[in-house]
Amino acid sequence: MIACFFTAGYLSFSTGLWQNAFHNTIISRRRKVFSRIAITVTALGIGSILHFIGYVVGNNAVMYHNIGLFILVLSLFDDGINIGEYLIRAVWIAMIVSMHYMGAFESWRYLIGMVGVLVVAAIIGLWQKQLHYNAAGFLGTTLAAGIVFWLTIPYHSAGMMVTPLLRFEALIMYAIMAVFTFRYQKDTHTKIIENRRIEKMVNYDALTDVQNYASYQHEITDIFQNAKLDHTPLTFVAIDIDHFKQVNDNYGHLAGNNVLVGFAKLISDVLDEEKLNFRLYRTGGEEFILVFLDHTPQDVTAVLRNCIDTVRKSHFEFDNQRIDITISVGVTQIIATDQDVEDLYKRADENLYRSKRAGRDSITIEGRVLPKFNSEAEILNTHTFFVQHVVNVPDHTLFRNELLLRRYDQSHERWVLPPSFDISVDTQIDLMKRVLQTNPEHKLSINLTMSQFADSAIAHKLVAFNQSADGPNVLVVEIIEVPNLATMRAISQIYHDGGVYIEIDDVGSDNSYELVKDILPYVTGVKFAIQNLRKDNDTEQMNERIRFWHDIAVDQNLFFILEGVETEQDMQTVNELGIKYVQGYFFGKPHLPQVS
Repeated sequence: MIACFFTAGYLSFSTGLWQNAFHNTIISRRRKVFSRIAITVTALGIGSILHFIGYVVGNNAVMYHNIGLFILVLSLFDDGINIGEYLIRAVWIAMIVSMHYMGAFESWRYLIGMVGVLVVAAIIGLWQKQLHYNAAGFLGTTLAAGIVFWLTIPYHSAGMMVTPLLRFEALIMYAIMAVFTFRYQKDTHTKIIENRRIEKMVNYDALTDVQNYASYQHEITDIFQNAKLDHTPLTFVAIDIDHFKQVNDNYGHLAGNNVLVGFAKLISDVLDEEKLNFRLYRTGGEEFILVFLDHTPQDVTAVLRNCIDTVRKSHFEFDNQRIDITISVGVTQIIATDQDVEDLYKRADENLYRSKRAGRDSITIEGRVLPKFNSEAEILNTHTFFVQHVVNVPDHTLFRNELLLRRYDQSHERWVLPPSFDISVDTQIDLMKRVLQTNPEHKLSINLTMSQFADSAIAHKLVAFNQSADGPNVLVVEIIEVPNLATMRAISQIYHDGGVYIEIDDVGSDNSYELVKDILPYVTGVKFAIQNLRKDNDTEQMNERIRFWHDIAVDQNLFFILEGVETEQDMQTVNELGIKYVQGYFFGKPHLPQVS
């Protein structure tokens, strides 16, 4: 009975260490390594101490030797140990057992005993997974070790008089410990499996099979506090799928769900290959949080680049339609002044927003947007502007050309939307010069990201190009994302002084009146995109919104351009409202260069 109680206490303590070493994913690698070492040290230490006590006590020596031997043999069954840990334990068992043959090393008992113990250890090492929770396997191997030991040790061994009766009593005690331990470990193992099943149901997102927001809330504070306490690195990554709403709008929510599932598996596979200590959570619709324990941003930059490149190059299929996506990433790490995990989250979210403003499909680490391409030459060789006409009504003469950036996809031999529009101003100018060399009409408009528009250096370079002999006759910059008023005042002054026009794109859809009303005095025109509204609005609703923005443009003396004109019905609206400038496939689709 005493032996069973002692074994139960050891098993409870050892199971706690094992859970930390192999199952607890929110502690640092240092703690995991410590727990893993502690499992081996505890087993070998307790087993050896019990054998030593058996040497020095007269009474109950058989109990100490028995428990010590059993704990040592039991350590070979630990799940997850590597070959090195196993060999250390096996060699240690052989050393402890050999001490019981002092003075009898040349006898047959020693030879049979040591060979028997090593054979049992080898069987456990080779088939541990099959034996551990199988009654016949576990009891057969553990009892075999006890039988070999108690039937072969000499008559005088470790201070004991090993009589036949003592051998019998020792084996009965050993067998009782083995049966008790098997039932204890079997029940514990079953509970662990059931708890993990319940834990997965509660803590894992049913759609993507990554951890959910509830799990994030439950774990992230402990992860943060452990990193602060242990002074270990912790990197916090915010991930968002770019333009995911458009995926749902254009292909449907089932397609969106399919993309989420594929994305989560893709990212998980990339991360698993790197063997990093990470946690991936889905915290919102298309929003994910990735936490790297024991790693700095520098440690994980390469794998994050791999993630973003893999997503960009992958194609998601739904209902015979191909869906391409990109992601934006914001990265930060724990610092001494962080009071709680919200400090980390805010910085990561700010960096994610920087990636969005940089044209998406970007990684921002601590405020620095990582470059997407290896060189400007690579961009020039793989990118081009294609021309889409903006025409006058009613005579359909050319008003100007809008330049739209495209990248050549070598693998599919076609021009596609680039993963990022945030290319340097020098490259943009070089690409515009190419257009001017082949196009007689030198009136151009280009699109700028938020970060590009807010950069005064870019504004000065575009003004200089516009005023140069190689520049266009007219240059317009179009912005989709609206800057704050202070930025608009400062930047618009540079452009206006240099003769460059500014227009707001996508008014009425992405850019509401409330959002843009304060900056209208600083722009020269607005563009209304019909294509953004066709799906959710009927003709009457669209015409009402077009009329609203056309009236605002007329009232504020702004150019009004209707974009996305494709049908005779669209042209009827144009004529009824007296719209002067239009753009769309009704006037012909643009042609991209042929690449051999």
